[in-house]
Parts: sequence; structure tokens; C-alpha cells
Amino acid sequence: MIRNIEDKTFGAREVTFTATAVDKELVCVNCGFSGTVGRALNNPFEFKVIDKLTGDPVPNIPVAYDVINLIDKNGNTVSGANGATPSPSGSTTDPSGIARYSLILGPAEGTYIVRARCETCLSGQEQIARGTAKAYNITTEAEGNAGGDPGGDCGSGCCPITPVLRMKMVTLPNDRVSFTSAGNENLIGLNATVLPVCLNDSVNVIWQVGDAPDDYIDSGTPAQPAPGPASSFRVENFPNDPTKGLPAAPAGRPLPLAYKVTAHIIRNGVMTKVEAKAQQDEIDKCRQEYIDVGVAFTEISRNRFRIGTDKNFSQDVKDCYSYIYPTRADEAVTLVSQFPRTKISSGYRSPRSNLDLYKGKNPLPPAAKTSRHMFGDAVDIKYLSAPKDWKGLWDDAVEPKILEAPGVKAMLVKESATTPTVVKPPYTEPSLYDQANCLHLGR
Repeated sequence: MIRNIEDKTFGAREVTFTATAVDKELVCVNCGFSGTVGRALNNPFEFKVIDKLTGDPVPNIPVAYDVINLIDKNGNTVSGANGATPSPSGSTTDPSGIARYSLILGPAEGTYIVRARCETCLSGQEQIARGTAKAYNITTEAEGNAGGDPGGDCGSGCCPITPVLRMKMVTLPNDRVSFTSAGNENLIGLNATVLPVCLNDSVNVIWQVGDAPDDYIDSGTPAQPAPGPASSFRVENFPNDPTKGLPAAPAGRPLPLAYKVTAHIIRNGVMTKVEAKAQQDEIDKCRQEYIDVGVAFTEISRNRFRIGTDKNFSQDVKDCYSYIYPTRADEAVTLVSQFPRTKISSGYRSPRSNLDLYKGKNPLPPAAKTSRHMFGDAVDIKYLSAPKDWKGLWDDAVEPKILEAPGVKAMLVKESATTPTVVKPPYTEPSLYDQANCLHLGR
């Protein structure tokens, strides 16, 4: 406990800080595995609770789990657990801050989405894990060795017959953890070594990259890496030839892009190989939606996103389990606390979710791809029941702001504190407040 005495001419004030004020954050450690339908995953999911200020692990924090939906093998999202069971339904962080749980996969093939919740965390309260169920189990070696003993001795002037191939790393361009198909974010580096070193001149490393087989989306087949111990490949769109590279997805994709990377060598007719997987993280899965659906990509740097979900501001994210915390979020929370019977009805929307609002409309209205909800600049507030003080809510909100009516984008618009309020025809003040159904904070 820390005490600070602030002495000023008008008196002294004692401010007390206690441990309850620590901002804890739930982060993902191991959150993606594959297994066989109807069986438990071989490895538990792991989440860590940290002190956001110091980065230290926080023990004895309860974490709860539930299965929220299934993305089936056709890419359709089915709500509910669908027979999958987290075991246990809750656990507590150990001395290293880690909470673990196992997932028993359901009877249907697909990817089960599991939510972990830390109710006592002030930020980063929820994280998402994925368990993919197939009729058979596929395992990959993320950073493995294959072959024999590199220290074997076959006599002077020769090398062991069976070499060792080691994949040293798959280097991802975005913070070394992920990638997108954008031009400056799509180059994935590869590196392998052959042991012992006396074999370096006599064998060559051959690379092969293809769509990861343990999910249910087509990530395409990139142009193959050049042979050699150090190589690379790009995740590219080819608009003029959809048979190459990354398939087009004008409505976005339900799962992250993922690729199986294989390195192999052949010596004396014997193949030695190792495998790894390159997959987008939750942030770049969401950012990829902007690229897929043709929405401006310039405003969505990785550092704007938070991994997980938020009960107030990321409900409209459809398979996109990261979000931008809206710039008007704190103001919206304050307004809702001051005006009874109001609620935050929409905060951040992923591009796929925003397109869903306009499904069936042809042509799509501009808002389908320009809504400021997708860029963290807008929050909507609605009343749950009468009486409704729309005028008071409007007056207390900061500009820019828009008052909306059912089926009408804007009745009342104010761009800034120095610009006049614009009343859209056929509405007139004060009768328009009786017709309002939404206060939109933003443009």
C-alpha cells in the first residue's frame, strides 16, 4: 500500500492506492490446436494473467471458459457449443500466472471457438482459442529435427550417411508473429540448416509451401520458395489470375490464413524432412478482412488493435476476435451511466460484420465499406425503454454527432463545436426528438 500526502494551501488530501487498482490483462500463450472429432485435444490451451504495468505474472486469478460457436468445414458459423466441452469450465492461474484447460472436441468437423474470460482484469478481459476437429489428427513439428545423429563418425574425410535437417525459423513480417497479403506485410522468411556442416556443399534444402490441411479455408498455394538453406515466399493476391496465390474472398474469411511449410533434403536416395506452420494471429486475421473485402487498409496499423473481445465495444465482430477500442468509448460509457435506460448498441465492427448489415442490397451503399465503426471512430447509443430523454442525451454529447431515426441515417447533425446544427428535412426541432432511435457518436 502506498500513501501520498498532497499539501496545498487549501488543505491536505490523502490519496490511498491499494492492490485492487492493479490493471491485470489476460493474454494468450497457447491458443490453437488440432485433434480428432469427439476426443480431447492432446495439449491444453494456456492463458496468462499479467500485471499490465510491470509485465509480471499474477497468480490465483480465476479464468472461466465457454465454447461460443463452431465454424464448420464449409465455412459457416454455427452458434453454441455444438457438443464441444471445455474441461474444466474454469481454472485459476498458477504461480507463473498461467491458467490451463483442455477442450473435448464436438462430433462435427470444423473449428470450435472457445472464449476465456477474466472478470477481475481491468483490460484484455477476454481471449479466444481455437480447437480444430477433423476425422483424423494431423500433427506438425513447429521447430523440429529430422534424421540421424549429427555427431556420428564415419571415418576420416567422410560424413554420416543420414544427415540431420533442422528448420531454424519461419520469420513473419509483422512483429515476427504474423502477416497479411498486403505488399509490405506478405514476405515470410525461411531458414534451415543441415548437420553436420560437412554436408552443406553436397545436399540442398528444398522447400514446399501449401495450404495448411488442418483447417477449413483455402489459403491458396503461394509461388514456391527457391531452394537453399535461406529462402522465402509471399502471400499474394493475383486479381487477373484467381487460380494463383491467395483466392479472392470478397466477403472475407471465417478463419486465419495458414500455410504448411515443408523443408526436405535427399541424400543417397533417402529423404529427410521437417514441417512447420505459418498462421496469422488474431490481429492480422481481422486486418486481412479489410484487404479481402476492399476496405481502406491505411488506418488499421497493428498497434490500434486489442486481441480478444469487449462486452461493450466488440460485439459486432463475426469471427474477428480482435478489435479497435473506439476513440469515443469513454465518453459513451459516461453518457450511459448518466442517462438511465440507455445502452451502447454498437462500437467496433469488423468489415465482415459491417457487410452483413447490408446483405442482399444491390448495389451496396457506400456505408458498407466506409462506416467509421470499422475504424474505431464511432459508437451508437440507444434507449431500452421509455421515458427517453433524447434532447438531454444529444446536448451532453460531444461533436461530431448524429441523431438518427428508424430507417434514416441522420435527422440532426453537428460536425464540431463551431459549426451550426443541421436539421435534415423533413424534420423540425423539437418534434424530431420524439422520432429518434439512435445517437451516433462520430461522423
